Amino acid sequence: MAALETIRAAIVAKAATVPSIGRVHDFQRYDTQASGLQGLYRASVGGVEQLRGWFVTRKATQELGPYRGRTVVIHQWELRGYLGLSDALATEKTMDALIEALRDAFRSDETLGGVVDSTVLDDGAGLQLEEQQPVLFAGVLCHMARLTLRTRHYL
Repeated sequence: MAALETIRAAIVAKAATVPSIGRVHDFQRYDTQASGLQGLYRASVGGVEQLRGWFVTRKATQELGPYRGRTVVIHQWELRGYLGLSDALATEKTMDALIEALRDAFRSDETLGGVVDSTVLDDGAGLQLEEQQPVLFAGVLCHMARLTLRTRHYL
């Protein structure tokens, strides 16, 4: 049914539906230079250039089975986002709003458009905020949010 890259693409597509989300990458991007890394996560939002980007990565996979003749596959995904911090602009509130908009988007489509059986599992439903804190990213003080999503599909 759902291949790994198909699930990844569905997660990225769903995240990209959030207005003003910034750049969304389908893997964790790197650069040996801070300026290059900034470029990968820089976005223009409302005509303002800023660090505002996300990436999606698979963190774990669990296989159970067979269940009613099918093998169950559960992937744990991480969505990590960065937003340049500005006290004067109260960007913590902007990050909170982005997080909640993401959670709403995933809550409204628990099968990711039919790609997976569900993102609602016994130990959680939909996108979970695991951590949010200020960090230094690419030499810039940023808000960082780490969210997790578990997907289930059958082989």
